[in-house]
Amino acid sequence: MITLTGGTEFNMGIWEIISAAVLILVSILTVVVVALQNHNSSGISALAGAGAQQYNKANERPRDRMLSNVTKYVAGVLFVLTIIVNLIKIFFS
Repeated sequence: MITLTGGTEFNMGIWEIISAAVLILVSILTVVVVALQNHNSSGISALAGAGAQQYNKANERPRDRMLSNVTKYVAGVLFVLTIIVNLIKIFFS
């Protein structure tokens, strides 16, 4: 049981604490990997298709290619881990 300074108590099992800590670490890793990438777009307007460019993968630098692949894998791990954490909360609470 965790008690905060205001007297609020949380009943968290060991699996919930471990899974929440891992989820936080993977989330931070996702932010770091995305922040390290070279951004070639024009910000939020690129989402709407304004100024869309064909990005040539042959001219992509090896570092950018590696970061792009790492981002895909880390995002996939974050997605699956989020589902697992919610399942742990449902079945072990």
